[in-house]
Amino acid sequence: MISKEDWTTYFKFLDALRESGATNMLGAGPYLTEAFDIPRGDANKILQAWWKNFSDEPAEVRAEKVI
Repeated sequence: MISKEDWTTYFKFLDALRESGATNMLGAGPYLTEAFDIPRGDANKILQAWWKNFSDEPAEVRAEKVI
């Protein structure tokens, strides 16, 4: 199970990745896998949750919605 702190960390990472323009967010899964050494399936689950909860709210607030 992913903790609130981990969700917040992942969402902040994805927010920063989006802001950087380094990749189209459809291709962000491998970035999560590499940065956090997590399985591809977990990275895809995290990315889907990020998309579903994408907004201008802080990552901490969005993480609460996932838990």
